[in-house]
Amino acid sequence: MKPTINVATFAADRLTQIVNDLESTPEVLKGHNSRGELPVIDQLLQVREYIQCDEGGLAYEVLVALLEKYSFLICSRSAVGLLEVGLFFQYKTERQEDAFFDHRHDSK
Repeated sequence: MKPTINVATFAADRLTQIVNDLESTPEVLKGHNSRGELPVIDQLLQVREYIQCDEGGLAYEVLVALLEKYSFLICSRSAVGLLEVGLFFQYKTERQEDAFFDHRHDSK
């Protein structure tokens, strides 16, 4: 029998851990950002707001996009946490190029 877990709380905890990890990295503190885009530190503040508003899926997608766009290093615990959240959500992002990773509608 699988243990019972509150997925929303689990995801929020893992996502918060990842944001904390990113906020403490020198690359983020340097203020990476592209033209016309919020600085990364501000994007991470938005991610925190998404988490607090129970928008874990959106927070997850933004974190994945940030990690793909910039060369941040995250600790192994955060990497595993991101993997766990992705396994729970069963997708990577809503982007067309990530459709291969979307298993939300697969038959069980």
